[in-house]
Amino acid sequence: CTSASACTAVGDYRAPGSGGSGYLDGLAERWNGTAWAVQPLPTASEFSPLSGVSCPSATSCMAVGVFFNLKHFSPYKVLAEQWNGTKWTVEAAPTPAEDVTMGGVSCTSASACTLVGSYESGDNQYTLAERWNGVTWTRQQIPNAAGSAESWLTSVSCTSATACVAVGYASGTKARSIDVPLAERWNGKTWSILPAVNPSDAALTKLDGVSCRS
Repeated sequence: CTSASACTAVGDYRAPGSGGSGYLDGLAERWNGTAWAVQPLPTASEFSPLSGVSCPSATSCMAVGVFFNLKHFSPYKVLAEQWNGTKWTVEAAPTPAEDVTMGGVSCTSASACTLVGSYESGDNQYTLAERWNGVTWTRQQIPNAAGSAESWLTSVSCTSATACVAVGYASGTKARSIDVPLAERWNGKTWSILPAVNPSDAALTKLDGVSCRS
């Protein structure tokens, strides 16, 4: 929400008779201070759920999710859609070769957004981060947790174009085989691992959300 009369919600829905459990359409709704209204979305594929949205202004939003071609059984790919105050459009985003799991997105302006998630490669899971400059999405180099077989990013918060924190979890580390918290920081040039505290009595730990004010 950018004000009490400007909020955007995203998710997905399955239409009756759409063809079974594999079909999920993206959903976007807008709050004007009085009522919610469903917004038309471009169709990326038969499976195109949205999992996160960030609006830097009342006329600018970026929503992210994944899409999947049911006919060709292609891997889950990155889905990014932009709202310009009038309509939603799909913005092409780089996609790793294998399945993507989307985390979230954070925008500080119409020309500065960061999305995070993870992608599968072989038997391992790797962190994913991409940057929007107002024209194109660019994939960023971002480390996995040291010694981990699987690293996932679930959420991101940016306070400026040069300051973001992303969180998630890692598993299969050399020290511990259980899930442990993962946090990473963007300083405008590189992503680096931040030490994240694991509760002493934890069997499994995951970080699912983050919010930064400075």
